[in-house]
Amino acid sequence: MITDSNAKITIIGGGLGGSFMAVLLANRGYKVELFERLSQKEIYDTNSKRSYNITFLAYGVNLLKAANLWEIIKPHTHQLKGSSTQLSKNAKPIYTPTYDKKNEYYAVSRASVLRIMLEQLAKHSNVTVHYNTALISIDRHSKTIFVQDLKTKKITSATCSVIIGADGTNSLVRSLLQQGQHSSHSQEYAKGGYKQFNISKEQVKQLQLQDGVAYTWSAKEKFILAFPNFDGSLAGLLIYPKDKSGFKKLQSEYAVKDLIANDFPLLLPIYKDLAEQLLTNPVGGFVTIHTDPWYYKDFITIIGDAAHGFYPFFGQGTSAAFGDAMKLVTLLDKYGPDWGKIFLLYQGARKRHMDALGELSKEGLMRYARNKRADYATIYDTLEAIGHQVAPNHIHPPVIAPVMNNPELTADYVENSRKQRVIANKFGFSFAVVVLTYMVGLYENLKNRKS
Repeated sequence: MITDSNAKITIIGGGLGGSFMAVLLANRGYKVELFERLSQKEIYDTNSKRSYNITFLAYGVNLLKAANLWEIIKPHTHQLKGSSTQLSKNAKPIYTPTYDKKNEYYAVSRASVLRIMLEQLAKHSNVTVHYNTALISIDRHSKTIFVQDLKTKKITSATCSVIIGADGTNSLVRSLLQQGQHSSHSQEYAKGGYKQFNISKEQVKQLQLQDGVAYTWSAKEKFILAFPNFDGSLAGLLIYPKDKSGFKKLQSEYAVKDLIANDFPLLLPIYKDLAEQLLTNPVGGFVTIHTDPWYYKDFITIIGDAAHGFYPFFGQGTSAAFGDAMKLVTLLDKYGPDWGKIFLLYQGARKRHMDALGELSKEGLMRYARNKRADYATIYDTLEAIGHQVAPNHIHPPVIAPVMNNPELTADYVENSRKQRVIANKFGFSFAVVVLTYMVGLYENLKNRKS
């Protein structure tokens, strides 16, 4: 129940996390002011150029349902039937079904989700969205923000009851709330990076790729991910996980053709179009963020990438930001606008699990980068999964499974997995996995020689 009808909640950042936060608050009748430095057209265009799609598992779907957004967003999604992984150019693809009634899996463009949320916000008279407006500073004592209209360059001030920073990896809100407090912050960038590209619907047919399937093509120290779009095309990423300088080699159409011919020959028929995109699109990066604190007294807090950044390899990047927002409004529903208490409980409930997910996501990147079946970590996970199926009450599944279902308890899953493996390895399980990995490697090498 709202106890202060004059309270105004200010959100900095109109991306996916900030807009979702605004929707949740608007649905509860709170007055919301949302500040976004881009124009409405720019924010749509910027997100549509980020060609890798959002994926929603059941956890994310349930959050959207709780926000009354799912039925509007669902028609724009593409249900994923399975995943196809090709570990090397000579290997046969491994197809894994990824959908059943318990495990929903959808892909959708960022632009579609963001447009729908902003359209919903426009229907609320208690919400004001300020585009082309950048945060300049925050006066924590007078509870005032200073913002600049990026068109007119005019700087104005506004008072606010609460500020929620959803302004991303390089959050200004985060740095301002931590000033003068005992704080810690780390921002670790992956050595590698990615470039985006698109495979058109016609090219998908030309390459005889299946509809509704997420593709992974692996090679040594690089791989390609491709997720289906609503229109039947594929949104792709070429990723170098270890050495970003790999992209420096892609300076000509010939270099791109050589890369594709040597590592991803299936895509050779469309190399000219891929070369045009890969030669012009910028290199993106992956970052892991650990920061503390997430709040200042009863006035400021942060959500999403501003609070925790991690690589998007567990299908929970956007959903984690949505989870932050949902935790805040759940506490708000329970305690009313007792923001000091809410922020304390919010960080206590979320931080250690999101930090654990950040570290786990770094491992996830390298899992994708493998280019052979004889991979120790993968074989260990497979044996654990089999053990869990045989004795579900005694053996935990590999940590990736519960994390993908519910990242809110990631730190607990990681600790359970660690303890289980310590015990198993005392009985020689790790040695058995090494032996099995060696045997699989021998078989793989023999098969490659024959082919």
